[in-house]
Amino acid sequence: MMGRRLMTPDELKSMPKGQFITMKTGMHPMKTRFELFLKWGIRFGKQFELPEHSARKIQYAGREKVTAAITQRYPKAKPKQEIAPVVGLAGEPAQESSEKLSHRRPPRTD
Repeated sequence: MMGRRLMTPDELKSMPKGQFITMKTGMHPMKTRFELFLKWGIRFGKQFELPEHSARKIQYAGREKVTAAITQRYPKAKPKQEIAPVVGLAGEPAQESSEKLSHRRPPRTD
């Protein structure tokens, strides 16, 4: 015994006009037949038309215009303030000596 979908995608696509799969919350889906809305007498006053956007005019911006737009939107960052030097116990600026860096990995001798 082997299971299969109730309807394959091809069967759904090839359903005749007027047949629909109706689904309602709490109920199983069902294959139903509805009359098309035109046969119900529904008419619209004016035909709805979508504007055509396929033949739009293409506009290019020059380098100067693009650069100006970028600098206007993202202004240059303010320069960072200098960090005050670390002062040692004697009031003199502390300097890193090679002795303090000796705890790091020794150089390779390959």
